[in-house]
Amino acid sequence: MLKILLAIKKPSETILALLDGHKVNTLRNNEPFLQMVAKESYDLILFEGEIRVLSSIKAADPRAEVIFFGDREGDAIGAIKQGASAYFSFPVEIERLKETIERINDVFELRRENAELERLLSTKYTFFKEVVGRNPRMLDIFDLIRRIAPLFKTVTIVGETGTGKEVI
Repeated sequence: MLKILLAIKKPSETILALLDGHKVNTLRNNEPFLQMVAKESYDLILFEGEIRVLSSIKAADPRAEVIFFGDREGDAIGAIKQGASAYFSFPVEIERLKETIERINDVFELRRENAELERLLSTKYTFFKEVVGRNPRMLDIFDLIRRIAPLFKTVTIVGETGTGKEVI
């Protein structure tokens, strides 16, 4: 089940029916859109509006997938370049939209499963038990590692020879 923000001016009944089974919030005209995106942490945003807003959406929540709805031919390439996962024009191809939403749902299911497995592995095979350090600078390094570990798989550590880089 995806957490979806529906920001389409006049969504059709078929689009609304496609979203059944997901947690859907609908954007009202007077609500601050980007603040809502940043605050709520949506999985999927169905967005109809200015193409230049896409980069702001991705900046507000880089994890969110965005399906952009537009009415100009040139918008498709620009939308993808700005970070949209897919582009649709009106009238919407419902079967293609359904497949796109299912694909995004599968991606988020894999992300959740991967995060759970990584959490289980990190609790079982944590490397901090072997590293001894009470120095405030080492504690800062441990804190940095904890913050970036979920975001990056590979990190280059540089420093002088014999400083223990291989332990980390």
